[in-house]
Amino acid sequence: MAFLRERPLQRQRESAPIAPQTVFLHASGMPMSSAEGTNGQQEGNPMARSKPTARDALRKLREQRAQLESEEARLREEAATELGKVLIECGAETIEAAQLRQIVRASMALGIEETLKRIAPA
Repeated sequence: MAFLRERPLQRQRESAPIAPQTVFLHASGMPMSSAEGTNGQQEGNPMARSKPTARDALRKLREQRAQLESEEARLREEAATELGKVLIECGAETIEAAQLRQIVRASMALGIEETLKRIAPA
């Protein structure tokens, strides 16, 4: 049976120390000022992104508008559901839809505070 023997610590300390190495992350041959902030894109690079045009901006705006309209429709449905629950809790489900519409429109025309003052018991 053979045992491997480790070298004594003294011999390891006596060996020449390893010099630290410096690693440069910028491209060699390229000055730092032109390498910073370009994400590797240089003038004349065929892979560089082109400047957005007015047509691209309009297309993006239309897409955003469509998204906002669908979000608005979804939120209106949620608001209607919440208001419907409030009406049922108050017992207003017996009021005809046309009458409820008139009440709400008149309240909005007068203002909520004024409407509450007028219907409050004296």
